[in-house]
Amino acid sequence: MELRDLPSLAAALLALDARGVGGICIRGPTGPAVDGWLGFLRALLPGGTPVRKLPLGVTPDRLLGGPDLTATLAQGRRVIRGGVISETDGGLLLAPSMERITDEVAAALLAPLDHGEIHLEREGCSATLPARIAILGLDESRDEEEGPPRALLERTGIHLELNPRWTPPPVAPWIAAVDRVRRGMDDPPSEELVRTMAAAGVELGIPSLRPSHFALRAAGLIGRLKGTVDGDALGLAAALILLPRATRLPESPPDELPPEEVPPEEMDEPPPPPPPDELDEPEEEPPEEDSRQDEPEGEVEALPDQVVEAARAVLPPDWTPPASRGRTMRGRGTGRSGDETEDRARGRRKAVRPGDPRRRRVDLGATLRAAAPWQKVRGREPGQSLRIEAGDIQVQIRVRPLGGRSIFVVDASGSQAMRRLGEVKGAVELLLAESYRSREEVALVVFRDRNARVLVPPTRSLTRAKRLLRGLAGGGGTPMARGIERALELAMAGRRDGKACRILLLSDGRPNVNRQGLGGRRSAMDDALALAREVQRQQIPFVVLDTSPRGMDFLRELAGAAGGHAHHLPRADARRIRDRVTSEGWT
Repeated sequence: MELRDLPSLAAALLALDARGVGGICIRGPTGPAVDGWLGFLRALLPGGTPVRKLPLGVTPDRLLGGPDLTATLAQGRRVIRGGVISETDGGLLLAPSMERITDEVAAALLAPLDHGEIHLEREGCSATLPARIAILGLDESRDEEEGPPRALLERTGIHLELNPRWTPPPVAPWIAAVDRVRRGMDDPPSEELVRTMAAAGVELGIPSLRPSHFALRAAGLIGRLKGTVDGDALGLAAALILLPRATRLPESPPDELPPEEVPPEEMDEPPPPPPPDELDEPEEEPPEEDSRQDEPEGEVEALPDQVVEAARAVLPPDWTPPASRGRTMRGRGTGRSGDETEDRARGRRKAVRPGDPRRRRVDLGATLRAAAPWQKVRGREPGQSLRIEAGDIQVQIRVRPLGGRSIFVVDASGSQAMRRLGEVKGAVELLLAESYRSREEVALVVFRDRNARVLVPPTRSLTRAKRLLRGLAGGGGTPMARGIERALELAMAGRRDGKACRILLLSDGRPNVNRQGLGGRRSAMDDALALAREVQRQQIPFVVLDTSPRGMDFLRELAGAAGGHAHHLPRADARRIRDRVTSEGWT
């Protein structure tokens, strides 16, 4: 039995105390190695340990639980049935494709992971259900993709990258060792060990104390597997839990100079004489009691570095701290992609509440569950129909994604083309990519010569948008008003479809063609300002990027008329343009 086989050791720790070590997140593609590891884990788990799979499209009813209609009708009182989480009480919740867990599901998992129970408040029910679970997550995301929710990763103890060539060792010695530890006494960790593991987390730049708590429990279990909690046990625990989260690695201490390499001139120098007032005084030994008190502090100071070095010794020589992974769970913000809006007929069912059946769709199951506990009070006899009153009727609350539409309006006139059309095209490509990642629609309006056209209709196809943009040529007049007009039409159409739209204008600020296609700088500017004021009336977010060399007062006036902001970006490349826009909360 080789304890330095980290996948096998991780399985043993989960079999001993999955919740104490925080569960596990295995990163890498599924395949024979993952299947073999899962089989190895099942062989070590105690009999009857529940292992439930978390479905990707699980509904809140199935995840959290709620009223059981059949039992409620049979017993004449409200009966609560647990969901997937409470059914896994005392076991492992298997989460394949952990990176695809939605923020809503992740939020529902946080309380059980922290407190071991669910407080259920829904459809007139109030209950507390046991949910002492640990996550067994399989993260199949690639380096360039977003990982699982960061809040979920923080509450997952062991982070393991499983080599696709790993094969499980003979399981019998591991079963014997796990059974021996399970039967033994569990001693609490010493104060010195607690301080050491906490200090090791600080040395590695880990901001949360949760990983140190998980590593402390893992070190105790590893010590019982090998017979003593020594530096090797601490190092193995740190390799499984702390090092995968490290944001920095402390420098290894320099080797001390051996005595034989000390320069001779230093060895020949006699020690300096003591001060005159100390010549006759005998040297006092410090009290034995005080020296014993100082020793533990000195050991604790040195131990965190030793823990880190012991952990690094277990890992491959070329190992480096992984990049920070995981996505932030997003809150709700006005007009952002991912927001939802209520819809009476379409969309997903989010909740139920008492309501008027003439205005919203009736939820039959929720209505029956609301009426069932009152049947005896209402005098219902066996065999009679269910007695439903107006107050029992529950209607569905449906929501659909609000979505977003980013409309880029690009000046491709002669003056712009001579200056910075190349940088602008590069910036638009980057902004298109940002919008695509946030699942927004993008549209591209180009104005030049005497007209404006929608070069890219609203789409989520980034490839198509970039291909059309690269073929964009510049030249001719600057019909800015026509460009804003086309963008406003796209925004209003998107709003009718329930989308949150916004407009980004990139120009050098020299309009000289009006809405009728006629030349004239004054009339062209007046038309552009009139359309900007319409943008403000419609409350559509509006950002102007001034790409002129010295900055144009007109573009600041235009942005103000639209209720937006203007930014002058002299000598800026495509990435700086992108960064300025994203700093405004554009993407």
